[in-house]
Amino acid sequence: MSSTRTKLAKYRAKRNFSKTAEPSGEKATRASGNRYLIQKHAASRLHYDFRLELSGVLKSWAVAKGPSLNPADRRLAMHVEDHPLDYGSFEGTIPQGQYGGGTVMLWDQGSWEPIGNPEADYARGNMTFMLHGKRLKGRWHLVKLRGGDRRGDSWLLIKGKDQYADANGDAAVDKYQTSVVSRRSMQGIAAAAGKTWDKGGARRKSVTESAQAIKALQQKRRRSRTGTKSKPPKVGLGNSPVLFVPPQLATLVAAAPVGPNWVHEIKFDGYRLLALIDKASIRLFTRSGNDWSDRFAPLCKALSQLDVHSAIVDGEVVHSDKDGSFSFHALQDALSKGNLARLRYYAFDLLHLNGVDLRARPLTDRKALLQSLLDPTPPLLEYSQHFTEPGDQILAHACHLALEGIVSKRADGPYRSGRTNDWLKSKCVKEQEFVIGGYTEQPKHPGTLGALLVGYYENDKLRFAGKVGTGFSAPEGRKILKQLRTRATKAPSFASLPTAARRGALFIKPEMVAHVNFGEWTPDGKLRHPSFQGLREDKSPREVVRESARHSD
Repeated sequence: MSSTRTKLAKYRAKRNFSKTAEPSGEKATRASGNRYLIQKHAASRLHYDFRLELSGVLKSWAVAKGPSLNPADRRLAMHVEDHPLDYGSFEGTIPQGQYGGGTVMLWDQGSWEPIGNPEADYARGNMTFMLHGKRLKGRWHLVKLRGGDRRGDSWLLIKGKDQYADANGDAAVDKYQTSVVSRRSMQGIAAAAGKTWDKGGARRKSVTESAQAIKALQQKRRRSRTGTKSKPPKVGLGNSPVLFVPPQLATLVAAAPVGPNWVHEIKFDGYRLLALIDKASIRLFTRSGNDWSDRFAPLCKALSQLDVHSAIVDGEVVHSDKDGSFSFHALQDALSKGNLARLRYYAFDLLHLNGVDLRARPLTDRKALLQSLLDPTPPLLEYSQHFTEPGDQILAHACHLALEGIVSKRADGPYRSGRTNDWLKSKCVKEQEFVIGGYTEQPKHPGTLGALLVGYYENDKLRFAGKVGTGFSAPEGRKILKQLRTRATKAPSFASLPTAARRGALFIKPEMVAHVNFGEWTPDGKLRHPSFQGLREDKSPREVVRESARHSD
């Protein structure tokens, strides 16, 4: 009992039990158990308190957006103080002015089954377990991000890949809006305590109100500089209030930045798309300004459900496999077959909102508005979360989870078109785009693609980087071969070509771009173990250069 009292000391110190109905934890508790529960908590910000019974207390994590059923999602879970076991039955309203003031709902409950030694796994910050709840089931992981921050220990809550996984990560959070015990809504629980409740605890400003506040701030700053009142800059093309903006691009670095002014997002493996929203008109543009709205019609329909007059959203479309993983190769295959059911658009920036140009505002302000705009989130759309832990820790976890890498962004940075040092990308595997300058066919199988001859531009010359003979299936190779043959030319476009590479080679105009993964560069500037991932129709061949990682500040 004494050890339990020690564990609950921080919990008790934060609360005045003469003013809050929360349990004090003074009752005797058993030494061990396997209870699991989640409490939906509308404090200053709505979140979900994830609790596992371990060693006589409820180990607790605050999950901002709630648990995701998509194994590709890494929900930040802030480890908070241990709670008493009888807190697992608490549902009600914590008075405003008290710690955690707001409405609490018992959102799920059941038992958990550790896989491994639970105490040892908890101590080392890597827990795997099965949930047997009324709403959440199957395999889950809790992984600690080393170092933490001033708010406390930072962990990731991740769904395991099993039959309970769902590409729509928020399926459970969206579906279940009432208590698992009382069947009351948050409003009903609050009303029973004589309170009124609005999502997020305190009343949340609408997107329009937030945009107006930013607009007022911009005008105030202009008046302070010029002494006269000026209108926000007009944007538009023809009758449209929104205009395509060339996207901001990330610079490749050898190591992710670790400073306090950086936030980090997952690097997606898909097509970069800017969404231009003008009332009921939705257009999707690639990074080079090509209109791909017709190609991604389901995404346009999803974006049309946003409660907004006009906006420019920056994001990336990916293909989410059944296990929650992303694959550019799978995205291309889905597009070629017209199977768009598993497309997801991850939005990570907001450039314009209801006539207000947000590009000069700090990234964190833009993302806060974007998150509000996406709440509730229509199907096929996702908000790209960011993490504030040191970049090397986030990258290590991304690589451990077989992701492509991370993008690190200055938290206070404005949005600047073009490649900048405010956005930095760190990769788990080496990959980049290459220009296709020729190909070979398999001698024993005419009409079958053998290998691609690829290169990159340097000083306006196409430098040969090697042959890529893996990564495509026979049917895919035949489709690519048809495109190659339409671009035939007699002379090679490469500035120079080794004799061995010329044997059996057929040359084409340098008009196609391939996405290639590889092991490393050889000393003579060739690719080692390259693998074809797909064709990049969104990138101009002249943009393709050899990417060289620099050291971040």
